[in-house]
Amino acid sequence: MTDRRAQLLDEFDCVIGPQKSALAGSIPSLLSRYYAPPPGLPVQPARVGAAAAPVGVAKSSKRPAGGGGGGEPSSKRAKPVPPMDEDEKKLDEMLKDVKMLINRKLWTKKECNAFKEPVDPIKLNIPDYHAYVKHPMDVGTVRKKLDQGAYQNPLQVRDDLRLVWRNCATYNPPGHVVRNNGDILAAAWENAWAESSMERRWNEYVLQKDPKVIQNKVCRRQLID
Repeated sequence: MTDRRAQLLDEFDCVIGPQKSALAGSIPSLLSRYYAPPPGLPVQPARVGAAAAPVGVAKSSKRPAGGGGGGEPSSKRAKPVPPMDEDEKKLDEMLKDVKMLINRKLWTKKECNAFKEPVDPIKLNIPDYHAYVKHPMDVGTVRKKLDQGAYQNPLQVRDDLRLVWRNCATYNPPGHVVRNNGDILAAAWENAWAESSMERRWNEYVLQKDPKVIQNKVCRRQLID
């Protein structure tokens, strides 16, 4: 029995030994075949002493030369406002004087409280208001238009204020409290407007810019008369 066992061990070594050696020699090729990275994924050798960047964290990029900090691009930045010429300054001064006239002679009066904002027919329970007043206007809107630069000359401001008093007289009968306040404001405005000599200043401004404008107006008046 012992001899048979020894014989089997000898035969096992003769057959299995060479196969084990062959298998040990093929291990590197098997590893490179079955454990290599997928195609298309480059394998970079590790740099000695360099820390690897975390996955998903992008490297900081340098800003282009001449680039500023945060904010909008230079093409979208607000352009500087050019200075006004002499004509623009004169017109701006006239419009500022008109607003000051409104503030002093109208806005501070108690009668102006009903004219500081647009008429609200629903709030005031006057649903037929717009049937009589086709072009609503109020003192508050005139002041806002002045602030927004909507007027090209002081005469337009004058006409809008006269429209306020005309609308008031159109809808409110004589003796009504709103009609009385509107009449008071209308008289105060016309007196202040006349004392300001604003129309004379405007005519001088227009004549200085284009003398033919005043001459044509005089000719038209003579033809009408």
